Amino acid sequence: MKEVYIGIDPGAKGFMCLQVCGHSEIRYIPLRDGKEVNPEIRKTLESIVVDFKDIIACVEQVHAMPGQGRTSIFTFGVNYGYILGILHAYAIPVVHVPPMVWQREMWTAPDKVRTADGKINTKQTSYLAARRLHPTLTFRRNERCKNFDDNMVDATLICDYAIRKNL
Repeated sequence: MKEVYIGIDPGAKGFMCLQVCGHSEIRYIPLRDGKEVNPEIRKTLESIVVDFKDIIACVEQVHAMPGQGRTSIFTFGVNYGYILGILHAYAIPVVHVPPMVWQREMWTAPDKVRTADGKINTKQTSYLAARRLHPTLTFRRNERCKNFDDNMVDATLICDYAIRKNL
């Protein structure tokens, strides 16, 4: 078992989730600080590699979707490249996991919420799965937010997937 697991949802409003084994605390870092890549990511990873030896990062393997605007695709690409670059720079091993793989592992039948046309509402289903696994967390970007942040939820479930699979 690793000492530190990192789950990353690299979307335009993505998050990095860190869980240290043996500690109940989960730490979140947004990938962007306004319009810039969040400098807290580098500082956090720098301190982690000093304090811990056995670290793994699990990054959602995603790609641009048809219909997305050029700006959002570019922002996504910058996030994804920065994350992979900084993980490589600190010699943190990376495992890429497609969304359907981690979702299949982390969702249970009671978690699944269907839309009126019968399709699975992935955001709501992931939220219910994350609340089942972490009932004390609110998954809000900050205390003023009324709704959960699906990027934070996904980063948590990706991290939980890495722990469950003992990557």
